[in-house]
Amino acid sequence: AILAQVALVCEVCVFWSFAPRVGIAVMQVHLVCVVFAVLLGGSVAQDMFLASQAVGEETDTDCGMTFDVASSTVSNQGKFAVWHEALQAVIFVDSPAFTPAWSGSIVYAYKPADGATFEVYRCDTCTVGSVMPRRLGGLVLAISIPSGTGFVSSVRTLDVDPNTFSGSNLQTVVDIPLDTKGKFNNGNCDPSGRLWVGTFDYGFEAENQGKVWVIEQQNASFHLRVGIDGIGHPNGLVWNPEGTELLFSRTYANEVLRYQYSLVDGTVASPDQVVVGDSDVDLFDSMCGLTDGSFLVTEPGFWRLKHYNSDGSLRCVQNLPGQSVSKFVASCTFGGGDLYVPTGRNGGDDAGPDGWVFRVRGVDGGLVSHACDI
Repeated sequence: AILAQVALVCEVCVFWSFAPRVGIAVMQVHLVCVVFAVLLGGSVAQDMFLASQAVGEETDTDCGMTFDVASSTVSNQGKFAVWHEALQAVIFVDSPAFTPAWSGSIVYAYKPADGATFEVYRCDTCTVGSVMPRRLGGLVLAISIPSGTGFVSSVRTLDVDPNTFSGSNLQTVVDIPLDTKGKFNNGNCDPSGRLWVGTFDYGFEAENQGKVWVIEQQNASFHLRVGIDGIGHPNGLVWNPEGTELLFSRTYANEVLRYQYSLVDGTVASPDQVVVGDSDVDLFDSMCGLTDGSFLVTEPGFWRLKHYNSDGSLRCVQNLPGQSVSKFVASCTFGGGDLYVPTGRNGGDDAGPDGWVFRVRGVDGGLVSHACDI
């Protein structure tokens, strides 16, 4: 049925392109086809969109990546993607999910085995600033709730049904001090299961009130401490396979730092600057790493990933497919041998490609995040 609809669209487009009185140019024909496909909706829209990306065009694929659409569930701002090995799914967050209020969050799970996307958890006003797999099952969420002029933030656990992906039994593990400026933004777990999660004060990044918190198990309770302090906008956290180095992207400073890391006590030494971006052409956000020490940096506002070697030299630049209006891409993750990249419509319409989750199949050496021992 899908092929028949696509064929019909193409026949109409071809007829119009050769009709003397209509005189539609080739580019106009291409656009008409895509519009028809979007109107048909669902998988047809995906098929027509991907078909419109000519295989031979290499101007937007300097890294040689070939994308398909994993999930066409549209996010306003798709973020914090992570692979959940036990659930065999990509978990990601839409936050802020609800416009025009620009509030609330939805946690989704995409299951590659059957191509389905599930809603795991939602809240109307809170910010889910990080989501991670939990070693004991389910998820670890970093949640900030508006309170007065600030936020009340806590790390919580959520049970997840492995069949329906429905979340339940939300439990608080640890509260962040009430005098903390701002809200959660991005996190990851080290190879020992410690959760590192950032907070920042949106709009006041220049004051460097941001922190990266560490939550670790000590006997029968959990200990909270500051791992990195005095930063504007904390973002991506990536450990090397041995757990001896930590890469950390700072969005406001537009840089990637490398710390020597101690797995014994979960502490960092003084950092070295690996990459510094050009404020006119770069905006570093989250990251995902590979076993060779290289890493991908997402750049919202530019609809692209940048692939850097371990020494900080630029390997290549990879634009996402299609003509994005929002150009919002702020997360990437490896899982099941593939690369996943959520995007966002960022207040725009919900026709795609803005807001879809893209996938690159068969990527060698992608590092999968560790589950949290919480």
